Amino acid sequence: MTISAKHKAVLQETHAKSPYWGDGTVVEKLKYYTPYINSRMCDTVLNYGSSYLDTNKLAIPLKDWSPYVKEVINYDPAIPGIDVEPTTPADFVLMLDVLEHVEPDHLDSTLKSLQGLMKKGGMVSVAVKLTNRVLTDGSPAVKNVQNHDWWEAKVAEYFTIDQEVMRTGAHYMCIVSPK
Repeated sequence: MTISAKHKAVLQETHAKSPYWGDGTVVEKLKYYTPYINSRMCDTVLNYGSSYLDTNKLAIPLKDWSPYVKEVINYDPAIPGIDVEPTTPADFVLMLDVLEHVEPDHLDSTLKSLQGLMKKGGMVSVAVKLTNRVLTDGSPAVKNVQNHDWWEAKVAEYFTIDQEVMRTGAHYMCIVSPK
């Protein structure tokens, strides 16, 4: 994920002051993405932009839902210890409520990076409305407030959209595969 030094510092400060900030969707959405992990027989999963989440919080339930998953890799540029972007591709990449937080001028390079990290598929889930959450510098947590159609077109620039999973007033979610 490309990220400015300033934004990374603000995210690190935000997470340090509120360690549970940003968590909550990866385990909740298991029912949406595990069928695709299983149908593609994925043994590695990259949780891209994982927030404070420790590996076991996702790995244990994911391994209960999938007989294939052997390893879950967490990456978040704002969390010490998991802040180095992986260089080895994973079978399935989770991008859950992450892309809308990427700075607009870094979004394309982040998506390009994700292309190289995905072997078999992934799930994209993005918020399509501004939330009331703010970072420690007072700026909105959501940096890319765009509608469903905009996100669908942006994701399709980099990935094949296999299936739209959700299109609500708050979210757009789809299953993707490499182009």
